[in-house]
Amino acid sequence: MHGEIPQLTIIVPTRDRPAMLDRALRSVRAQTRPDWQVIVVDDASSEPASVVSGTDDPRFQVLRNTVSIGVSASRNRGLTVAAAPWTTFLDDDDELRSDFVARVLAALDRWDDVDFCWGSVCFHDTRSGGLSFRRVLDTEDVEPLYAQTAAAGIGFGMTIRTTILHRLGGFRTDRTHTEDTDLIIRLLRGGHRPRIVDAILADIYRHDDGRQTDSSNADRRVAEILEIVADYGDFFDRFPAIRQQLQYHAARLKDSAQVERTDES
Repeated sequence: MHGEIPQLTIIVPTRDRPAMLDRALRSVRAQTRPDWQVIVVDDASSEPASVVSGTDDPRFQVLRNTVSIGVSASRNRGLTVAAAPWTTFLDDDDELRSDFVARVLAALDRWDDVDFCWGSVCFHDTRSGGLSFRRVLDTEDVEPLYAQTAAAGIGFGMTIRTTILHRLGGFRTDRTHTEDTDLIIRLLRGGHRPRIVDAILADIYRHDDGRQTDSSNADRRVAEILEIVADYGDFFDRFPAIRQQLQYHAARLKDSAQVERTDES
């Protein structure tokens, strides 16, 4: 793989968004450190994803689903062939900063007590042209650190030890709107303390294509958040502020959905 044994596997699920996928993969090709591999899982796109046109780079691998199995199962399928000790997940509509691999692996090399890490991101709202940053700070205080992590998502450059992902069984496929939160809570509940990489690691794009913010999806998200709170009660008993944080988020989603329905009526 360009003469390098991969140290980081990047799993990219995709379905019918070729232009966005191309942008995401260009961000990987631009990495300043070369010891990565990419596994694109094409979830039954109407036209099979083309990821290596014009290049014979063996670091790219494509898995194709003959029928759509959803983002969680697609990520899990990519995980079955991950060859590196660390794995990260890149959505097909986002980008990694060019120094992502270099910064993350350098940080992981410095730490000997970590099973996963993440960092800051830049949000781009393609509808309004707005730009915002979400910066996170490392802290030795467990509950604030866990609360920040629980509120994040896989797209925050979350990089996880591959063996831990296998042990946890990857993403729960019955979580269709909160699979990120569910996995993060299971990591924290299992005693896997995160570390923060002090850098902006990724660019996350907000847009209307496949958005999950309409009222019907909000209802499902609310239901799943409350299921997570119920399923992992032992964890939330130890960290009640995180339970309150998720319940507050669910309440806001519910209120927003009700407002949207009122506006549509």
